[in-house]
Amino acid sequence: MKAPLLPIATAVLGIAVGFIGGKSGGAGGAGDTASKDGQEQNESGKRQGSSRGAGSGGQRSDSSADAVLSNLLKGRAASEITAEEAYQLMLPQLNMDWNADPLQSARMNYQFQLLMSKLPLPVLEEVLVLSRDGKSVPPYRASMLFGAYATRNWEKAMAWAETQPDAPVLRSAALSRLATTDPARAAELYQKDLMSGESRSGMWDTSYTLGSAYAKQGQAEFFKFIDGLPSGSVSNLLSNAARNLPKEDIPAFLAEMQKRSAEGKVESWTMNNLMSNMATTHPEEARKWLDSLEPGTKRAEAELSLANSLARQGKSTEITALLKSAMEGAAGKEKEFVRERAANTLMQNPAVMAELVAMLPAGQELTKEDVKHWGNYGYGRTDAIVDVAGYIHSQDEKAAYLIESLNGMGENSRGNRKPNAKDFEILEHRLQKAGLTPEGMTQVRTALQGARDKILAK
Repeated sequence: MKAPLLPIATAVLGIAVGFIGGKSGGAGGAGDTASKDGQEQNESGKRQGSSRGAGSGGQRSDSSADAVLSNLLKGRAASEITAEEAYQLMLPQLNMDWNADPLQSARMNYQFQLLMSKLPLPVLEEVLVLSRDGKSVPPYRASMLFGAYATRNWEKAMAWAETQPDAPVLRSAALSRLATTDPARAAELYQKDLMSGESRSGMWDTSYTLGSAYAKQGQAEFFKFIDGLPSGSVSNLLSNAARNLPKEDIPAFLAEMQKRSAEGKVESWTMNNLMSNMATTHPEEARKWLDSLEPGTKRAEAELSLANSLARQGKSTEITALLKSAMEGAAGKEKEFVRERAANTLMQNPAVMAELVAMLPAGQELTKEDVKHWGNYGYGRTDAIVDVAGYIHSQDEKAAYLIESLNGMGENSRGNRKPNAKDFEILEHRLQKAGLTPEGMTQVRTALQGARDKILAK
């Protein structure tokens, strides 16, 4: 799960860059952009100072930033802070939970950025080493710090990165950071990396951040950028492009996507993911695209994908209509349609799966054999087997499935986790609402107790 966090982190960091961009230069092109931004801010500050008159004291536009940093450092200058002190100040940001309070996160991130922009480079280098001991800071968070360091001294940072075992990850972090302020320069360096002959591990984050940056420039620039990428980097960028494109570019973007899809240049799942995202951001465009599809399996897949997306918004009426239409599109092969898409749907929205199963026509009901592996799709929930049992039509097979699942719990040969006491307690309560016959319930409870005794006794 670490991989998705870095694009988010670098994007958030990029917001704060706007407050402090240009306070310090660097080699390799990154510093040139920063220097230019700094000159513009200084000129802006001079103009604002003049307009405020003598009462303002001719303060620079970054006086508020200086006040924030001074408060963080208890009135001391950044040049007076040791590496250990700076590291301790940065730790809360480097170890912040992903679901931290947004206002607190933004404030701490701003302080973090200010401190990194003002620390003397030798001190920042020491902080970087401290953050990489593997004990106090997760490695992917430490790479955030490296990205900030690289914008101040690109050549030296890259030379240092080459001495590290995770050099590709570090370079990707630096390029991702640069992409938020100078996407053209970052894209140029990224292309050089692609052609370097070295392993491309860790570069997904860079392409993602660059794709977001180019999407903000419009659909023409976005397509120009992705057409120069390896195929494995393209699909996810296409799926998420609409989040960053200017609103007026959406129609042209969709027209190009449909053209590429018809030519076989874009996979159907990429289009489905794109429209699932657009169901939230651009619902009218998503509906137009769906209506343009001919009835059949392709449209049914798209409708199921949209239903999964809408389920996260609680739009039950629209979900039911989409699922009914999807089942109509799979007429005669409804059971096959449901089975082939069970893994993805169960992991995304078990409630959607339950509604889909309920729509299966007579004669195509699910059996124990159909669902025997579905309990593995519950994200580690031992009680997922109760959900799966509910999809089985026959009462006898429902009980048989639960008994087999309970008997197989904890068998290492099957790669299963070993449940603990709390898992069994949850299972016991859930089984009371499993809709089993009295005889079936007795048999399942016996199997549950046997599994509990076998596993907890070890």
